[in-house]
Amino acid sequence: MPQTAQTNHDAAPQSDGLTPGLHPPSWLIALIQIFVVAAAGAYMLHHGWDRWNDILVDFGRELYFPWQILQGKVLYRDLASINGPLSPYVNAVWFSVFGVSLRTLILCNLAITAGIVWMVYLLMRTVADRFAATCACLAFVFLCGFSQYGLFGNENYLAPYCHEALHGCALNLASVLCLHRFLRSLRPVWLIATGLLVGLTFLTKVEMFAAAAATAGGTLLLHGWASRPGLVAWLRRVSLVAAAAAVPPVVALTLLSFAMPAREALLNVLGSSRHAFNRQVRSNIYFQVVSGTDHPAESLRIAAVTGLGIAALLAAVALIAWRTRLPRWGQALVAAGVAGAVVGGLGAAFDRVPWPELSRSLCLWMPGLALVGLASLARARAPGEQTPERLMLVILPSFAIAMMLKMFLRSTLNHYGFVLAMPALMVFVVAATGWLPALVARRGGSSAVARAGAVAALAMMTVFHVSLSNQNHLACNTPVGEGADRFYAPYDPAGRVNQLMGKIREITKPDETLAVLPEGVMINYLLRRTNPTPYAFFVPTDLWIFGEENMVLAFAARPPDYIAMVHKDTSNFGLPYFGRHYGQSLNMWVQTHYGELGGIGPKPFTSPEFGVTLWRRNDRQ
Repeated sequence: MPQTAQTNHDAAPQSDGLTPGLHPPSWLIALIQIFVVAAAGAYMLHHGWDRWNDILVDFGRELYFPWQILQGKVLYRDLASINGPLSPYVNAVWFSVFGVSLRTLILCNLAITAGIVWMVYLLMRTVADRFAATCACLAFVFLCGFSQYGLFGNENYLAPYCHEALHGCALNLASVLCLHRFLRSLRPVWLIATGLLVGLTFLTKVEMFAAAAATAGGTLLLHGWASRPGLVAWLRRVSLVAAAAAVPPVVALTLLSFAMPAREALLNVLGSSRHAFNRQVRSNIYFQVVSGTDHPAESLRIAAVTGLGIAALLAAVALIAWRTRLPRWGQALVAAGVAGAVVGGLGAAFDRVPWPELSRSLCLWMPGLALVGLASLARARAPGEQTPERLMLVILPSFAIAMMLKMFLRSTLNHYGFVLAMPALMVFVVAATGWLPALVARRGGSSAVARAGAVAALAMMTVFHVSLSNQNHLACNTPVGEGADRFYAPYDPAGRVNQLMGKIREITKPDETLAVLPEGVMINYLLRRTNPTPYAFFVPTDLWIFGEENMVLAFAARPPDYIAMVHKDTSNFGLPYFGRHYGQSLNMWVQTHYGELGGIGPKPFTSPEFGVTLWRRNDRQ
């Protein structure tokens, strides 16, 4: 473990042969850090620009809902939503200020992402030096912030599958920063700020709120155990956080009550938490695979094997670093040799290294690091030794565990992992590039050699993930949308979706309504065609949560003028095709009340190939 006193963060280990006179000024170090991280971000932006989001899956809702809110609709009453109310209204604010467009959302999310990078740096600086914190920021930029690890997007911070993940992540990081400020100053204002941020996460996603609440409660317990402020004082602090956390939900409940009955408003403010125990959702194979609970023993085996491999590499590097007791120039030569050996060895075995699976060991690394931090805290019994920084050695890995509980046994960086596994990745990077070198230096070895080996290994992992992401971005080569709504997607399905949108523009009027089944509300947004029903998606999870019978009633009450059937294979839910394996009642209602106008490509839900059909209401013919 590193020295935890803040004043020691910038102190160079004496074994490196450095002297204070050789240290560059702090402003120059900060400028270099900013430049390096900004350059990394510019590189990732260049390769992925306008290729962040998927054409059909999830992200269309993130554009459609705020646009409809600006048209006068109310979330939950007119727009069926699973999550809390914060994100759609935040995005509606961006649209009202900067204009309704995809570009508006991307640029606003870029600003939030920059804030997340800054918060990652500040949090990592509480437990490590500048170098390690900068490495964590680079890992965020290259591996999480702008990634696309599959042929469909939405697994990045600029166009996330749902903005509740982006906003919840930013709020959680901010709440942990406020907790650290409280630990340093013991000022109640930081507890109030923490409570408000926790309350705001309640209005995003249940997993975000659970992580925020668990971290805040755990921090107060840990600090109470370490400092023993007395039961009354401790309860006062807990009450302060809880009272502040209640404010955002109460405000949201009050505002929604103006548009719907109070009981309905209360259920909607609860957001995704009231669906967390839905039996059909929890038992579905999709969510079991995502969490790694479909085969828990195999998940643990993969985590153990990859974790042992990483540990063996870091141990070998640490051993060489410990035995390196040379002048500064000698350490530099050994460090270069170790880095070259790591790069050469991993490069030779590049195709055999299970790069996507390496992050699955985070479910073992984080509890281990938390226990080591707790042991370090327990040993620090002298006054002044239980510093806020030492407490953060326990808080940060614990926070990382809380964030990735939804996918704990399958903590890959794709899918939900770009958000949920991100804090764990940041803590691990700091451990490898900061804590391990500091430990070696305290044992008389060379921290430079240890860092060189760890950075080289992380660089090779970065090469794989960035190459994969760039490859998928290059596959997005077909323009979709116009002007500030323009983006690029793979030709299939983008080519046929473009043809469908051209046909809809040709035969419909701008004020006519459209529903896209089972998924494709992006088409509604790009065409600026409203769906008169409250529902945006008709995939298995939405049918289970909202009820297929309610959807049929909504279509009967306010039938769209046109319906587009868009092929989608939902085999990941165990139910491949709409109308055949699920949604039969809704599909039958459409077949009864609409006539087919024609299609593009194969008929949807009949083969693996992508195709679409357009249907018009019978009474409009």
